[in-house]
Amino acid sequence: MGVSLRHVYRLKNNLTKEGPEGLVSKKVGAPSNHQMDKGQVELAEAFFKKPQHGDFGPTLAHEYLVEKSGLSISLSSVRSIMIKHRIWKPKQPKRVKIHPLRQRKARKGELTELDGSEHDWFEGRGPRCSLLVYVDDATSELMHLKFFKSENLWDYFEATKEYVHLMVARGSNFL
Repeated sequence: MGVSLRHVYRLKNNLTKEGPEGLVSKKVGAPSNHQMDKGQVELAEAFFKKPQHGDFGPTLAHEYLVEKSGLSISLSSVRSIMIKHRIWKPKQPKRVKIHPLRQRKARKGELTELDGSEHDWFEGRGPRCSLLVYVDDATSELMHLKFFKSENLWDYFEATKEYVHLMVARGSNFL
């Protein structure tokens, strides 16, 4: 039940003495212990009715109330009062944009993706270089791989030329 053993005994004693009504909290209908002082709320509301304070945000309004009026009121209380009296509107949470994943192509050859990756491919036994890779979207098959000194436009052109010649030689009808 999420209550301590001591509280269970307290509930049992109340049930024995008062019946089922003894299980209901005595604080039901009573004012909260965490209410702001009515006088402070009235002073804060009067502060916001002045035209020179009408465009204040909660933080600036809180600073003025504490410094000028000497009120001991929290920033969240100031914000609550401003929202209640429609002086300030809280920011709406940003909508999360959902980008659904693209469906893979149904058949091999419909879409070939090209990517390059610069890396120390030979683990210090050779120079750093870039690997250009052609990957079929439907099957994830590596269609063509080629190492180049760097990843640049001319090397992409060269790799694409080799890839096209390779596909033609294989008799692929991807064109």
